[in-house]
Amino acid sequence: MHFYERYICKSLLLPFLIITFSIVGIAWIIQSIRYLEIVLNNGAKIADFAKLTSYLIPLLLFIVLPISLFFTVYYTYRKLMHDREITALYSFGVSKIAIVRIFTIFSIFAMLLHYFVSIYLLPVSTNAFKKLRFTIDQNSIINLIQFNTFISKINGITIYIEKKDQDNLLQNIFIHSSQNPEKDITFVASSGKFYNTDSRLKLILNNGSKLELNHADKRYSLVKFDKYSMDSFGDTAVAQSISKQDPYALGIAELLFSNSFPVDETPKFRAQGHFRLLWPLTSISIVMSMLFFLTQHEQVRTQGMKPTIYAFTSLLVIIASALALYTLGHSNQKYYILMYLLNIIIPLIVAIRLYSSTKNRLLHG
Repeated sequence: MHFYERYICKSLLLPFLIITFSIVGIAWIIQSIRYLEIVLNNGAKIADFAKLTSYLIPLLLFIVLPISLFFTVYYTYRKLMHDREITALYSFGVSKIAIVRIFTIFSIFAMLLHYFVSIYLLPVSTNAFKKLRFTIDQNSIINLIQFNTFISKINGITIYIEKKDQDNLLQNIFIHSSQNPEKDITFVASSGKFYNTDSRLKLILNNGSKLELNHADKRYSLVKFDKYSMDSFGDTAVAQSISKQDPYALGIAELLFSNSFPVDETPKFRAQGHFRLLWPLTSISIVMSMLFFLTQHEQVRTQGMKPTIYAFTSLLVIIASALALYTLGHSNQKYYILMYLLNIIIPLIVAIRLYSSTKNRLLHG
């Protein structure tokens, strides 16, 4: 690698890191505010809150990497032009293609990083997020318990526990649940104890009764028991979201080829699989298009705002096209072909145009 190639790559690296983590940091703060409710209402630990929100970072990286790469290349190229460094390279016989190739190689490394996030980090972090979110919700009841006080902070559940012995045995328990829209359930027990098994919270009740009120016929049923196991606490909507398959929690191969999805949801999972493959590839199209417009008029004082406007317009057009085809792909898989062609044709056309302009420049001195 030549000295100027190493220099340009180093000039790209630091802005890329700063811009990427700045955008991700802002998005992370905005997203984290949504989960403050876990700390405030569910009694979760600050460490759990930090760990939970950290699992959002791979998803944010997956979304913003093409955009941060665009701003990195734009900033670095304009800075090198403003400092006359690219003009100096031209005077030493370095071609426009050679300079564009350096930016393209850096973009390819950024794309490979993006694929690492898409293929590995994203499903791992999403599964960890869902598991921890469910565990926090399940354990929130323990953190919220106030003895000798009625507690109704957990959605659909009211709890009263008189006291707790030294061996964590709970005394004189009352639990009323209205989580099931078809019936209300009330438990009264002389004692009980919490157990955490397989990340699920269970309460074993001893010597009590279970009273059910069916809303449809207004009939009561009473059952007495010596021992009863309760294993459903917290927000049932959260529990349902954990069991529901999340496209981000699955690998790309599973998204594209698995036949285990419901028939009506299969197009959504297929589209997500193609998007996870194509969104990193879009970075190359974005960078190549921008470089084409920026290299058309390379005298900083004379190029004005046109190349910048064209570069940002190309960014918006490519992103909008990718998202539109991704949406259309939910209904017709033929649009996936257009998504792949978009990311092949654009770099190819730009490379041909750059080669032609460089050849013409050499022929005309």
